[in-house]
Amino acid sequence: MADLVEVDFEPRSPLDAPPGDHRIVIKAACRGRIAYGPAIAVGIPPRVTHPKDE
Repeated sequence: MADLVEVDFEPRSPLDAPPGDHRIVIKAACRGRIAYGPAIAVGIPPRVTHPKDE
């Protein structure tokens, strides 16, 4: 029987990720076995720029 472990994490998108709706999937590997979690919807808003950044 497998032991269950709870893992908390904070997903962050790359700075160059385009805005829109995306999906992420968690992949865990242990002792040569791989398990995938369910797909999670992530919305990336448009990037806001300020005149001083340009």
